[in-house]
Amino acid sequence: MERFLDKVVVITGGAGGIGKVTAERFLKEGAKVVLVDLVEESLQKAKEELDSFGEVLIVQADVSKESEVANYVENAVEHFG
Repeated sequence: MERFLDKVVVITGGAGGIGKVTAERFLKEGAKVVLVDLVEESLQKAKEELDSFGEVLIVQADVSKESEVANYVENAVEHFG
């Protein structure tokens, strides 16, 4: 199934747990995924685990800070168009 083919999905808290499992599902459905999390090392590990399923962009950010939210949205738009 590719219900989300060429759609971009942003997942906060995406480096582990429910976020990472959700990212895998969206990737299998054809989406491009932006993983956002506080811990860079966790993001790198999650990206390595998910890359085989599709295109993943990682962005370290604190979603409680408006400027960092604006930054990851800008990164996603620049990367995926």
